[in-house]
Amino acid sequence: MDMNLIGSIVAMAGGLIALIYGLYRSMNGVGALYFRILTFAVGCFAMGRMYEVLYVLCVGKMTELANLGQLGTVTMSLFMMTANRGSLDYMLDDRRKELRKYRLIPLVFPLLFACFGLWLILSGSKESTEILISGFVALVMMVTVYFEGKHLIFPDEGLNFAASMRITNASSMVFNFAAFAMLSTCVKSLSAVYFSLGVVVAIFSIVIIVSADKGVRRWQA
Repeated sequence: MDMNLIGSIVAMAGGLIALIYGLYRSMNGVGALYFRILTFAVGCFAMGRMYEVLYVLCVGKMTELANLGQLGTVTMSLFMMTANRGSLDYMLDDRRKELRKYRLIPLVFPLLFACFGLWLILSGSKESTEILISGFVALVMMVTVYFEGKHLIFPDEGLNFAASMRITNASSMVFNFAAFAMLSTCVKSLSAVYFSLGVVVAIFSIVIIVSADKGVRRWQA
């Protein structure tokens, strides 16, 4: 069996496990919007991989051109950004001037992601739609990794939000780098690398949701 297909199956399986767990916990006491948005994020990514798996099973091979499965990555990136920028950050940062350094230091993370994303885009397909999708996802993920990095170092000041979510934010950052790499055609041409990324994404999909569940219960305690 093709290693790329196995990588997509593994990524899909991990995402579906995380999605089912997240939906179950959402219906049984975890009411935090942040947790639910993260659940939708990993679920969208899993749906994108499911499309790829079904496409290969029906057609015989995965297209290297832009396809509907990539919408799963696009929507995942938007949900991830919303969870960190719109849901968690407003509870954590009250915009005081003395906390400015905690807003500036994390700028290193989107800069690193920009270099990583540009390298993958330039090394991959020159097809315009592919570049447009990858570029859009890269821009959204740059915002996301900024806030993930910010929440990793931001002081709690007794509120318990940041400390509760540090594992989740670190896991989400790794997930975003790996998920973006899976978009690249140059990575898809390296079957062993693509398979390894599928394993990483599957593991961290589950870690994100389980750690977020524990973190929400901790900050609500």
